[in-house]
Amino acid sequence: MNTKKINDETKKESTSTEDYLKAIYKLMITSSGSVKTQDIANKLGVTSAAVSEMVKKLATKELLDYVPYKGVRLLPEGIKKGKLVIRRHRLIELYLHEYLDIPRNMVHEEAEVLEHFASDYLINKMDKKLGFPQFDPHGAPIPDKDGKIPTHTLAIPLSEGKKGDVYKIVRVSNFDSELLEHLETEGITIGVVIDVSGILEFDGTVQVKINENITSLSTKICQNIWVEPIK
Repeated sequence: MNTKKINDETKKESTSTEDYLKAIYKLMITSSGSVKTQDIANKLGVTSAAVSEMVKKLATKELLDYVPYKGVRLLPEGIKKGKLVIRRHRLIELYLHEYLDIPRNMVHEEAEVLEHFASDYLINKMDKKLGFPQFDPHGAPIPDKDGKIPTHTLAIPLSEGKKGDVYKIVRVSNFDSELLEHLETEGITIGVVIDVSGILEFDGTVQVKINENITSLSTKICQNIWVEPIK
């Protein structure tokens, strides 16, 4: 018996399970009901057939409820495990950024790999070292070890901002490395205060002022930048 091969296959299955639970949990947050298997396939970049096979396996483990042609919904144990994967991912991102100086546009890909190998002991040590943070480098909430999730209670997408108002950037919800690098270059990052100096009527482009610099942002980009009003 090849023990290494068995261990590798077991780890691969565990990694795949965690990826599915994380993806389904995120989709459940934004959906009003069950998650469509096609949406899971699109998010993970796999085939619908692969999704159907996996969700059936997860259903037998009582991690989710799956009804063919009606969709998927995580059960309590599946929600718990999904949150734990997200917790690991976001704490790793923050640790890499804060202590290893890895740029925001690079930490997501690194954490995608490391989240499957970090033990709960290590993650809890990271959490303590970071001072029990509530949000990751992109402003996304970090579940605590009990599964409680903090929120930006007043946050709205910048696409809903109003001309003349002042906002603080609290989250960027798109992890595309080129977009994040572009935004950082323009000075648009977490914690920065911006003035909405103009909104173009014909396409919704938002013009923001940071110090004395004015940057134009498309509606699509603004939908991924979350801000809180400053009164």
